Amino acid sequence: MASAKTKPANLHKNQPAITHHNKEPLVDKKKFSYSFFAMMLLAIGSTVGVGIYYKTASLLENTGGNLIVTYLAWFISIVAIIAICLCMGFLNKRNKYPELSYIGYVRSENNEGLFRGCKNFVLWVLIPVYNTCFGYYCVQAIEESAKAFDSDFVMPFYANILIAFVIIIYFSTICVWPSLAEKHNRATSFLRAIPLLMCIIGGIIIFGVNFDHNNWTNHEAALDKLRRESNSLIHLTPFFGLIACFPAILFAFDGFYFAAGSFVRMKNPQKGPWAMAVGVIVVAVIYILVATAILLGSIPNQDSRAVGSYQDLVVGDQRWVIGIMALFIIFGMFGVTNGNILFGVETFRLMYKDRRFFTFNFANNKEFVLFNYIYNIIYFIPITIFGIFYFEATSYGSDPINNSIWNVADTLTNWCGTFSFLFLTIPIAGVLFNKSIKKNLRFKILGWISVGFTSIVTLYLFVDVFYALSRILTKEYDDPKDRYQDIVSQVITIVLFFFFAGVSFTPTLLKSKRRSA
Repeated sequence: MASAKTKPANLHKNQPAITHHNKEPLVDKKKFSYSFFAMMLLAIGSTVGVGIYYKTASLLENTGGNLIVTYLAWFISIVAIIAICLCMGFLNKRNKYPELSYIGYVRSENNEGLFRGCKNFVLWVLIPVYNTCFGYYCVQAIEESAKAFDSDFVMPFYANILIAFVIIIYFSTICVWPSLAEKHNRATSFLRAIPLLMCIIGGIIIFGVNFDHNNWTNHEAALDKLRRESNSLIHLTPFFGLIACFPAILFAFDGFYFAAGSFVRMKNPQKGPWAMAVGVIVVAVIYILVATAILLGSIPNQDSRAVGSYQDLVVGDQRWVIGIMALFIIFGMFGVTNGNILFGVETFRLMYKDRRFFTFNFANNKEFVLFNYIYNIIYFIPITIFGIFYFEATSYGSDPINNSIWNVADTLTNWCGTFSFLFLTIPIAGVLFNKSIKKNLRFKILGWISVGFTSIVTLYLFVDVFYALSRILTKEYDDPKDRYQDIVSQVITIVLFFFFAGVSFTPTLLKSKRRSA
């Protein structure tokens, strides 16, 4: 690592390609030598989260409970994600900065503006927003576990905020020491697998014991009602229901690309994308089994959900089983939070080693810990305040302020996932449209699948929020308060989209204007 006296590189616009300010490689390949199997496990570990437990209901609502259409949505999404993985193999051969995941790809294949936009998004949106939101998701899992043992339990909003803050500070501390963070990762990865198995086995057993055709009728009727009353495009035609599944599935797979930064640590880096693709397939099989088990074994919740989530797999005296499952889901959330903060810390370390990326200097780990505290707290405070005054939501059945915060977290993470996949496919599009680059037929096919799929998802999400707002303004409501809440929700969703775009690209636009002046 360079000393504090090292001068930063010249940042003028005529500077050529990025050069390291020392001759040492960003990553010491001798220290890590991952095998194909190890990289596959890394891809699985960075992908498997807890989104599948909560996204199953929305997938089936979008398709009207049609399992064939739901499986079709899974198949199309998985093919697109595997196509992205394999395209990384081509990009990896040309990538001058493989340690930086898709930031390096954008720098190698796109212009300076897109590179800086991607870098700004990862540093100042993706990492800190995920850190805060995943902290709150941990608390949500804690409340769900407690409610399984005591149905009247409600987490006070101040406890929600305090516990989330402590979780973020804890992981911000240990992740500065990679070896300690990796031990946490291994432990939580093992514990994360337990609720997946419980959900799959439990759902199938419950379905076999309690099979009743009337339950299927209840599912279908409730789903049909939800789709007809929806403000989304899905109420127009089942085709939009299929497309609406794609963003939810992408969110469930969000994070697989974090493993791309470790290709450089493999004995044969060109096998990294294939290892990642195999990991994605393994995760897909697990997710589909979980989703099927939840549908078969859950009981429709007539108060709030047409399709039960994992909490509805058992009822009555057996609720303690869900409590045990939720306890392991908590550890899974800890693992996701640990992995995300560790990704952020490692990204900052690597960017520090190249002054064109990042100009802060950390003399020791204590300074880095302090920076990590400030970095995460700066985002934790406004997101929390924003969540408190969002609106009184009822979808989680908890304290109204907790509901508001968790709804804000959902909106933020959904947009973060969308922007991540956009920046992931931008370098693929850059190669496709660059006529000077020789491309084989396989890359062209996989590239167009990747770019086309991501473009459809982004366009659908963008159009859907404006369509939903127009529908809210024109349809009749029995309670004006419901209209107000729906309007606030959609307006905030739109504002957050433009905020993310602004944080990513405004600094570059302002810098360009100053240069031209």
